[in-house]
Amino acid sequence: MPRRLTDEFCRTVVPPTDKHSVIHYDAPGPRGNNYTAGFGLRVTEAGARSFILNYRTKEGTGRRYTIGSYGTWTVSAAREEAKKLRREVDSSGDPVKQAREERHAPTVKDLCEKFRTEHLPTRRFSVQRDYRSLTKVIEDEIGNRKVAGISLDDMEKLHRKLTIENGTPYRANRVVGVASKMFSLAIVKWKMRPESNPCRGLERNPESKRERYLSKEELQRLLDALAAYDNQKYANVFRLLLLTGARAGEVISATWSQFRLEKSGGTWTKPASHTKVKKDHSIPLSAPARKLLADMYAEREEGEARVFPRIPEVTKLHPHWSRILGAAKIANLRIHDLRHSYASTLASGGVPLLTIGKLLGHAQIATTQRYAHLIDDALTKATETAGAILSGRKKAPVVPLRRGWQ
Repeated sequence: MPRRLTDEFCRTVVPPTDKHSVIHYDAPGPRGNNYTAGFGLRVTEAGARSFILNYRTKEGTGRRYTIGSYGTWTVSAAREEAKKLRREVDSSGDPVKQAREERHAPTVKDLCEKFRTEHLPTRRFSVQRDYRSLTKVIEDEIGNRKVAGISLDDMEKLHRKLTIENGTPYRANRVVGVASKMFSLAIVKWKMRPESNPCRGLERNPESKRERYLSKEELQRLLDALAAYDNQKYANVFRLLLLTGARAGEVISATWSQFRLEKSGGTWTKPASHTKVKKDHSIPLSAPARKLLADMYAEREEGEARVFPRIPEVTKLHPHWSRILGAAKIANLRIHDLRHSYASTLASGGVPLLTIGKLLGHAQIATTQRYAHLIDDALTKATETAGAILSGRKKAPVVPLRRGWQ
């Protein structure tokens, strides 16, 4: 028999002893108002009390929706919630089905895993490696949240934490970039959230192109520190970077089959899967680079395919790089700056930008343009030398002729 529910009744009602649970349905108020059919209090044999709403969907399926426990909810608050739910039902809604879908809705962790297994295999090897590291940051921070529930405010908080608390403003930008791509796929391709990318409108940290090159004095100190370092495997990584201008990811993923080390010359052919331009990239190797590789090849384990088999990712290089820089007394030099130093050495020697770009594997000449001023400096020096010789202010260098010319 329905009765008007009150907080006192909910608090003092006696639990059933002859059945698992019983429902006390609400009755209309004194004037027959403030009442929702199907709203009641469920009391279990153990004494648990919770507010429920029974209803039928438009298809005629019976449902029971649990609003919440008495104590957390008052009678008046639960009654108002029942009214709201009834309006949803009358509008062809199904609160139980919606709650079930929300419980089983994909989390950000699910999205990260889908991104790694379905999207990353289509990208080149170095991108896969970097993106896996960045998705791990996202997963650790907001992995338990529902994909559909992430907002711009959530992403701004994550970006701010990485920028200020962790002190990594550039990495914060990279994380947001990967998150934006993931949410775009979640919206357009995987249908995991409504059409609203939570990264859209987020203001990223300003970035500037670094132009940090080794000076002659720093180079000598670095070479000395590499020679004295107690782990020559890692020292050889940095030597090869310095001698080839390659990216760190290309070096640690290199296999012996990519190299040709003939005495008269040698080449390194990087496969398309490891290069930024997504095609095979072959470069000549200098004599010091060939010697370094030949010595390493002679000491390799029998049958080992990789040049650096026990270095799985670039992040493993950083602690060793820090110790080497400390020994060399060099500050503010990234591993990637070895690539800049290689290019700057070529540019200072007057090597054309097009040639430098080909050696570095740049897809666009604009990327190589940052070294143009160094070429200009070399050309200016050469012009001044020529002018001094031709004006008689400086004697031309004597070049001895070969015996056959005499």
